[in-house]
Amino acid sequence: MSSTTQARKTSGLSADDISDAKIFIRSFNDALDCTRDIAYREAGRNHYKEYVRVLISAMRSDKLMLDKNGEIVASQDKSAANIYRLMKFSEEVSKRYSLSSEVVTSKQDLEGRLDRAITGLETEIALKQADCNRLLDDCRRSESMATKL
Repeated sequence: MSSTTQARKTSGLSADDISDAKIFIRSFNDALDCTRDIAYREAGRNHYKEYVRVLISAMRSDKLMLDKNGEIVASQDKSAANIYRLMKFSEEVSKRYSLSSEVVTSKQDLEGRLDRAITGLETEIALKQADCNRLLDDCRRSESMATKL
């Protein structure tokens, strides 16, 4: 005996009533998923707006100065400087891995580009860590040789 048949016998609902209830629950769940997605996007927009507000405030109060190439010349606001650097880095990554909306053709295309970007960034990090370790080893060897003299 199916759960629908069992539900009709115990609740007194018709098959149509149960079908309508299932459709309602599915629609309700879809609406909840949509609401979550909207809330997530809105939170992201609000976060971005706050970043822009911090940057504008710092620039208006001369706590963040940029040169004609968009590079930080001076900053008295560490938070604004960090936000600016993060936004510049994001822009560079977006350009380097062709993540702009004009270039991406589908969800699968975006996912593939993001996977390549992540792999590329992980490789860059590993190479930079290796360079740092090599420099540290060179410094240690130099210190060791200097103390022997």
